[in-house]
Amino acid sequence: MAIKKRAVSGSQTTSSSRSALQAARIPDWLERVRSRVHVAPEDAARKIFLERAFDAVIEITGALHSSSLEETAAAGSNVLVLLKALQSPELLPELERYEPLASPYLRGLEAQKDLLHRAGGLMTSEEVAKLLRLTRQAVDKRRQKGALLAIPQGRRGYGYPVCQFTARGTLSGLEQTMNALGETDGWMRLTFLLSPNAALDDIAPLDLLKQGRVSSVVGAAEIFGEHGAS
Repeated sequence: MAIKKRAVSGSQTTSSSRSALQAARIPDWLERVRSRVHVAPEDAARKIFLERAFDAVIEITGALHSSSLEETAAAGSNVLVLLKALQSPELLPELERYEPLASPYLRGLEAQKDLLHRAGGLMTSEEVAKLLRLTRQAVDKRRQKGALLAIPQGRRGYGYPVCQFTARGTLSGLEQTMNALGETDGWMRLTFLLSPNAALDDIAPLDLLKQGRVSSVVGAAEIFGEHGAS
């Protein structure tokens, strides 16, 4: 019996040593990935998504050249890393085999990202409420009324482009401009504000609102809104 105990003990020691050796070989970055997966939700849909998404990332990593990997890895957020990877010359042809509209869709996402950058980013409803000295409910009512420009953010609600605000509140003429744009969505409204407009001598409406030229901007917004609704 003593011999058996020593044999078992020796086996456990060897197993522990192997485990310790394997753990020592795992790079820190891979251990961080492993730990994130360990605390992931347990419902079936999320587990399947994580498994397939992980496999997709492995495939993408194998398909990209070193230069493309360096460029995508330098993106400002994890989501942008994936977006840039999907837009890479090596991967886009394969992606279009399964989704012919992939290129225009990805270009649209890139254009939206550029718009938000030019707008100064987005504020949360809480931040807007603090700036305007209102409740969140009052901010939401202003959004529904069309007095504030808002961009849908999925389950997070809405984000409010910084460019529509001043230190004292909203830009003068903003509400009139939003109403003149009619049934256009938030992205089209932001595009109107930030893009050079032929009816305004190729000046962006936002710049003219800052100068107090509200009537000119409202007139251009009405024209824009008619085309956007058609």
